[in-house]
Amino acid sequence: MKTLTPHLLKVVLGSVIFTLSTFPANGFSQNLGIKSFCNKLETALNNKEKANFASLLSEEIYKNFYSSYQDLIENFPNSKWEINPLEQRKKESFTVEIIITGQNTQGKNQYLLESKQLLRLNLKNNIVIKKELISEYSIVKSKNNAITMTFNIPNSVLTGSIYDIDVILDKPLGDEILAGGIINVQNDLNTKILNKNIPLMPLASGGLFKTAQAPLETGKQKWAVLLAHPEGIISIFKTVKIVSN
Repeated sequence: MKTLTPHLLKVVLGSVIFTLSTFPANGFSQNLGIKSFCNKLETALNNKEKANFASLLSEEIYKNFYSSYQDLIENFPNSKWEINPLEQRKKESFTVEIIITGQNTQGKNQYLLESKQLLRLNLKNNIVIKKELISEYSIVKSKNNAITMTFNIPNSVLTGSIYDIDVILDKPLGDEILAGGIINVQNDLNTKILNKNIPLMPLASGGLFKTAQAPLETGKQKWAVLLAHPEGIISIFKTVKIVSN
């Protein structure tokens, strides 16, 4: 098994599950249909029913999804999905919340994964043909790690703007030493940066603070953060949308 940092960061980057489909004809029964479908989808994902995935996604989305899904299951075999439908903008477009939790064991160490995404999906003939990321973050940390923190990383920023990335420990460090690092990860999930450790530097204050600049074109910036604390390791992945208005 690979070392923790690049290994689990790759899993975090690949933990995108995007799928939902079908509506009854109208109104209240339509909402019941969405919820019913979400329950069926959760069962398919949690039971690893590959055939059901392909029937719900366009070919392009399925290809991207299934390689990530396999990677996640390989490294977090007991992963669990929770899928909740949220805002519906129109019959073919709606928002879904996806929560993934899992556990990984390496030797005597155990690590916990929590990933949360908000996605807007578009359907055609009851198949997901388009997805739009609204927000996304993932955390991997040592089990029994009692560290609590606040991370202030925006979901979206304007093109060219300056913004802050703050990961703050809720409990003062005292005499303990904290080390950390942050890297900008390219949009390609297979980028070679995932094969490199995040360089760690001693942190004088109770957290990690960085000022970043958004690119001049719309898109995404992806940040991977690693914190090493006497109580354990914490890895955070966050996507920031770059918008024009």
